[in-house]
Amino acid sequence: MLTVLEKIPNEKRRKQTIGFLGTESYYVGENTTVEELISSLEEMKEMSIYALAVVDRDLRNRGLIVVRELYTLISRQYGRAIMGKKPVTDIMDAKSPVFNISENIFSVGDILDEKLRNDEITYYLLQDNDRRYRGIFSSRDILIHLSNITKNDMAMAQSIQRKISREETSIHEARFDLVASTQPVMDVGGDCYLLKQYRENRWLLTVCDASGKGIAASLLTTTIWGMMSIYEFSAGVQPFLKKVNNYLYDTLESERFITGIFLDFHTRSGKVLIYDMGHSYLYIHRKGRLRRIPLTGNTPIGIQSMENISVGILKLEENDYLFVPTDGLLEQSDSGGALYSIKRVERIINRNLNKPIESIKNEILQDFTDFKGKEHVHDDVTFLLLKYYGREATDEYA
Repeated sequence: MLTVLEKIPNEKRRKQTIGFLGTESYYVGENTTVEELISSLEEMKEMSIYALAVVDRDLRNRGLIVVRELYTLISRQYGRAIMGKKPVTDIMDAKSPVFNISENIFSVGDILDEKLRNDEITYYLLQDNDRRYRGIFSSRDILIHLSNITKNDMAMAQSIQRKISREETSIHEARFDLVASTQPVMDVGGDCYLLKQYRENRWLLTVCDASGKGIAASLLTTTIWGMMSIYEFSAGVQPFLKKVNNYLYDTLESERFITGIFLDFHTRSGKVLIYDMGHSYLYIHRKGRLRRIPLTGNTPIGIQSMENISVGILKLEENDYLFVPTDGLLEQSDSGGALYSIKRVERIINRNLNKPIESIKNEILQDFTDFKGKEHVHDDVTFLLLKYYGREATDEYA
């Protein structure tokens, strides 16, 4: 028996169009009977045909037949006998939506948003500018494609973020040692740090935490990191914070924001200018105690227009440590609901005073892992730890 089913030839289509998703391409003429179609499908059962078009002699769409619905119809008592001699136009869905193959995938996704939320797979016809049949795509095809786009975007965001804010960084200078660490809870995160010498004996040290998670948060941290990395800071940190705040506020209209600590560190004098942008997590370890530094805080970056930014001043003494974590460390709970305590960090520093700063960083990370146990990590975990010598350091680790 010759099959009554036909298939349109394969062709190359642009990836950003809905035509790219046309995974089904079979069709049948409008004068074909239901019995002829069923027999043809039985012959081709190994082809796994899920849907097909009904077309006229000019290959223009008349309607859509979903194969599972066809078999449900004929499985009823006497269904095949009753329907077999009727034309396929009697059982097709003549109101099935039809989309032009050149339409953008995202615009179609917006139109079909409600359908995409349903568990049941739905099918849609494709046509060209002459209204000729060009294939069928399903809601599953769209979801798979969007998922692949998300995976690719996540991979790209992860690659960029790893380059701008590495998992670990160590700096050893004559008057200080510094280590920073970041561990995103997802493939990409909303935390970042920047360690930048912008003038002789002057460093900008910052830890930031963007609102939200995933790609949106990563985009914010990438934006502010990029701005910080190219800004000269010749006039200091405050003008930069005003500019970046007002830019994000005007652009995002308070929908997204960034908290952060910005430290303008004078290495020779030990003076630190502190710009707290809604973050507030800043600790100093001195004489065996790790205590929180009271700050005159500002609103987070991007919340509102800002003309004046409060600044705090701290003078470091010999062998002081500065510790700047994000809330992902201090708000992590164990299986019993207890939060990770800053006292644990204090004890770690106290028993490692004569060891390299990397040893302290490694022990904090291991202690954090031991503390949380099997409890999942709630947020990105980032911190900066600085040891100030107050003079040119000798090689005490030799």
